[in-house]
Amino acid sequence: SYPLRVSLERLPANVIFVDHRGTGWSSGPFRWSTFCSDAEQFMVAMPGVCKRSGVPWPYPGSMVVMGRSLGSVQAVHLASLYAGQLDALVL
Repeated sequence: SYPLRVSLERLPANVIFVDHRGTGWSSGPFRWSTFCSDAEQFMVAMPGVCKRSGVPWPYPGSMVVMGRSLGSVQAVHLASLYAGQLDALVL
């Protein structure tokens, strides 16, 4: 949501927002069958996303995954798969 985005923009951090497939700026239909695997594919794509954004990879600071509402399912899923690479989980 807009107030949350504004709050996160004030942090001394790099923040990447991701829309679920079929919502927001994303394309393709929403499917429960690909809900968690889509999040996994984003983590696989992170090095390229960072490179295109001018952010170093591997990222030298803390990495936090945050999920809100339906996104909390994906956030927990990623935290379970990438526990060694993530520093925190925010729900």
